[in-house]
Amino acid sequence: MRRFPLLFLILFVSGCSSPMLDFSLSFEAERSAAAPVAAVVAVRDFRDLRPMMRGSANRQWLGLIPGVLWVDIPTEVPEVYTVFSSFASRPLPRAVADAFARGLGRSHVFSRVLAPDGAGTVRPDYIFTGTLRRSRLTERCYYYGSFMYAWLTRVFGLPYVSFDLEMVYDVRLVRVSDGRVVWKKSFSHSVSDRYHSVYELGRGRGGKHVIASMFSRILARDMAMMLPEIRSALVEAGR
Repeated sequence: MRRFPLLFLILFVSGCSSPMLDFSLSFEAERSAAAPVAAVVAVRDFRDLRPMMRGSANRQWLGLIPGVLWVDIPTEVPEVYTVFSSFASRPLPRAVADAFARGLGRSHVFSRVLAPDGAGTVRPDYIFTGTLRRSRLTERCYYYGSFMYAWLTRVFGLPYVSFDLEMVYDVRLVRVSDGRVVWKKSFSHSVSDRYHSVYELGRGRGGKHVIASMFSRILARDMAMMLPEIRSALVEAGR
């Protein structure tokens, strides 16, 4: 009988330990079949206009109340504060810019793409940047009616946490020679990723942290919509 507490401890620790997950927001972009436009684009950090608000881990005490099935804790800055799943990302305005820089580079729409930290002395023809207005993540942790049973059910791989993500941002392409905005677009998303056990959180999705995967899937879909519009705008602007 003495072995059972040790067995539960081993299962719990193995479920909570994680491999080295990818916290970047990078994604695979489809390569354009057309020849790249003979222009250099520099991607700049996004402006951060998110409300700097978050919930409190103190709300976890609600799980001590019999009959409470779950507790929701929101945060507008998930790279700074999460309660149930640590998200060690770079600041999101830079992480989003880095992801778009890699996406633009892989798409071959421009002849050259300069990342936010790699412009150097090269003078770009265009600036790609934007504004991050919301990145609200709500974590829902399941208590199954009582905090007393929560850890036991997690050891057996029952759902531990769900995520709801709201992301709002806009992007623009600016011609350096005259400061003209040749293309711009706004995006707003609400997505959910539900019922992850502690084991699934530890494995991530395709090597990525689950929260990073949520962001990257949003950016990948948006970039697929952007690329034809950007190419058309470049043609209209005379490259």
